Amino acid sequence: MIDFSKPPAKPQPEQWTLEEALKLVREIHQHCPDLGYHVALTGGLLYKDGPRKDLDLIFYHIREGDQRSGAISTEMLGELEWKIKGFSISSDFGFVVKCYYNGKRIDCMFPEEEVGGYSGATMDQEP
Repeated sequence: MIDFSKPPAKPQPEQWTLEEALKLVREIHQHCPDLGYHVALTGGLLYKDGPRKDLDLIFYHIREGDQRSGAISTEMLGELEWKIKGFSISSDFGFVVKCYYNGKRIDCMFPEEEVGGYSGATMDQEP
């Protein structure tokens, strides 16, 4: 018998392994200098054992003297959409841009952004 008193369970997102994350980070890194950024891996995937529900990446500007160079965050990630098959932007919250890679969640963080943040950031949308 079906229990209609409970909402249906949401499908669980595919999980990341550290090996998969490193492969993608290395691919992203190949493009970042041309776009004015460095990329760094952070979060539970780096600090905890086992697969995780998302990949946390930090992007920061390459600095030349006192000037920062490169596009703003969404422009840079838009370039990655063109250059990396399977990479897509889902939601832009300023400091945090939610993305997917082959159906797996990515939180792209831009600590130098002046607006936005995690407040209200969800991944309920489909890629």
